Amino acid sequence: MILPALFAQPLTAAPSSNTPHVTANSPGAGNPLLPGYFADPTIVKFGDIYYIYATTDNEMLASGAPTLWYSDDMQHWYNYIMDVPTLSSVNLRNFWAPDIIKGDNGLYYLYFGNCQAGCNIYGYYSEQPEGPWKKLHADDKPVIEVGFPRRGFPSLDAQFFKDDDGKIYAYWGTWVHYNGGYAAGELDNKTMASMKSGVNIPLEQTPEPFEAAYMMKRNGYYILMYSGASCHDETYNVRYAYSKNPYGPFTPGANNPILSTNADQSVHGPGHHSVLENDGDYYIVYHRHDYPMTRGGMSRQTCIDSLIFDNDSTIRTVIPSHKGIAPIVKSKMPTDRAFGVKTTASSYYQLNTKGLVYDYLPSYATDRNNATLWKAATNSFPQHLVLDLGKARTIRRVMTQFEFASYYYQYVLEYSKDGQTWSLYADRSNNRTPGSPMIDDNTVKARYLRLKVLGT
Repeated sequence: MILPALFAQPLTAAPSSNTPHVTANSPGAGNPLLPGYFADPTIVKFGDIYYIYATTDNEMLASGAPTLWYSDDMQHWYNYIMDVPTLSSVNLRNFWAPDIIKGDNGLYYLYFGNCQAGCNIYGYYSEQPEGPWKKLHADDKPVIEVGFPRRGFPSLDAQFFKDDDGKIYAYWGTWVHYNGGYAAGELDNKTMASMKSGVNIPLEQTPEPFEAAYMMKRNGYYILMYSGASCHDETYNVRYAYSKNPYGPFTPGANNPILSTNADQSVHGPGHHSVLENDGDYYIVYHRHDYPMTRGGMSRQTCIDSLIFDNDSTIRTVIPSHKGIAPIVKSKMPTDRAFGVKTTASSYYQLNTKGLVYDYLPSYATDRNNATLWKAATNSFPQHLVLDLGKARTIRRVMTQFEFASYYYQYVLEYSKDGQTWSLYADRSNNRTPGSPMIDDNTVKARYLRLKVLGT
């Protein structure tokens, strides 16, 4: 779990984008963008709020709760578990590779893949981007069924693209090198609930494909981006092809792949992305494996880097970073008093894997780096973490990010001036509500803060 922030009054600038040689364990690293394990991210902006919809990873074969993340500054993110009605035939578990689009009628339309009753894309709608959601088809009819546009084709990883003329196209497919190429079709933009004109894009137009098609348009060129190789290892990568027509034919990019594992493999298996355009600048939001990689590549984390075009049909090779991007919105968050302070803990976990020894240190709880975290040595309770602020300071808010955003954690927060006598700051010992961050408000003056984790 991570204890990243004790808040006081003055405003603070974000970490400098000029930090030299940021590594996977550097304090203040900007990547991963989100805490915890989230894959297949779709980033959008509605109004002044940025949203990321993603697969909740590291739970039952990437089958965690349907969640979204939202932020007004692209630096501080808040998790929300969405109310998505289950299917009638099966208890909904797979919420894979979600995408969202706003209709001409002002409603929001959410689509995601599920393989519990065949690999299909299901659709929901809401008046708000966070829901609550209602089914587009009360009888659970998929928006994109397995076997469309060709027999046996797996309908997963759908991304929707609205063209300048108002037409909406979808691009989807996984294991496409075995299934005849990515699929493309037009969404009925009146009902937002059915597809037509489905085709498969010939494999030679998107060489070395696997999954995760993503369409964008730039100055008349349709840029079809996609992920290749294997999502489970270091070979995963992002590629692209371009055309003057949404159905192609597509010309492969000459410099593929444009995003791949870095030299020291600390950015490992990057792919399955979306793109944010903000004031004329482009950013690629993708997942990579956790560092060090665990659970066979199913503990993926969401990252962001700049995406630069050399011309309208050529994307420059992306340098995957731990630094992330420079702030694009001025943050209104107050000073984080916990950043970099001295920490001690009841225990910490040591991972021994493939010749690598890695410690999940107490100091990782306060380093403002979503790639690192403190883990206790065992799953026994209670466990505790103590922060030493160096001198007595006024604390008004504590925000705690635990490892799994969709789990609830039971804990108490205590404060002390001398590290010997403790008083209660917040009591969550009976908590049944998940959240990331968990937010506890009080106003005290203390040098020490202690988090005691009681259960989950």
